[in-house]
Amino acid sequence: MAIILENCTSLSIGIFREALAAPGDTVTGSIRWSVEEEETGSIGYRMIKNLESPLLLLDYTVSGKDAAQVVDLVAVPSNLQRGQYWIFLCPVSGRRCKKLHLIRGQFQHRTAVPSVFYRQQARARFWLSYYLDTCEVMEELLKAAEAPYFREYYRGKLTRRASRMLRKFEKLKPFIEDRHTGWPMIEGRR
Repeated sequence: MAIILENCTSLSIGIFREALAAPGDTVTGSIRWSVEEEETGSIGYRMIKNLESPLLLLDYTVSGKDAAQVVDLVAVPSNLQRGQYWIFLCPVSGRRCKKLHLIRGQFQHRTAVPSVFYRQQARARFWLSYYLDTCEVMEELLKAAEAPYFREYYRGKLTRRASRMLRKFEKLKPFIEDRHTGWPMIEGRR
């Protein structure tokens, strides 16, 4: 099954800049995610900096189960020859990266798991997403047509907006009206 990265919780190294610059050997904190002011998740972290390379200890909950993970941080020299910057070392693949995604209960780089795509990549690869996108566009067209300020005709002529909407609708019509299988037939895609 394909995983869409935009739907995954992710950690960016930028979140930990202040913790890396803070004085002391150990820094603790938490990160919270929210959607429309409703908290969707949180992670507690502890950074141990008195080692050769700092360690990031993550404590979080996935699907009702407590989980803990250790992530190494690596210093990389700047290409401008002005010091260094910090990046994650992926706990699964060992790859250096600036962002880790929560995939299958573990924070890891996107290349550590097969069949992980950005939304745009999934649209290009899976014909089912074309059908779902078509339904979304049709829904948007219907909402726009039902808006109180929408005018289909002005002085007896079809408005530009209405003609654009009709052209979009005509393009999408074959996808929706396929009665034989219930699914659109897209040439060259299966």
